[in-house]
Amino acid sequence: MKAITKADRDALARLPEGCWFFIDQVSYMVRNPRWRCDRLTDFGLLESEVVKQRYESIPGAFGYVPRFRKARHPGASEGESK
Repeated sequence: MKAITKADRDALARLPEGCWFFIDQVSYMVRNPRWRCDRLTDFGLLESEVVKQRYESIPGAFGYVPRFRKARHPGASEGESK
């Protein structure tokens, strides 16, 4: 895998802190958000999981979509103990 780039670090700095987010919520913050989030996940800087989500436009329809959040590292936040 290639090394983390300045663009990766800049994108990570723009992403929300302390909460899960979906690609469509950050598309205005980061160029190529799906690719960038997958790349940051590969580096261990984001966590991801797939969740079931209801489609607003199609009653009764569901789909599975990825969501992301910044990775929690031991000691990274004030509330975590080492």
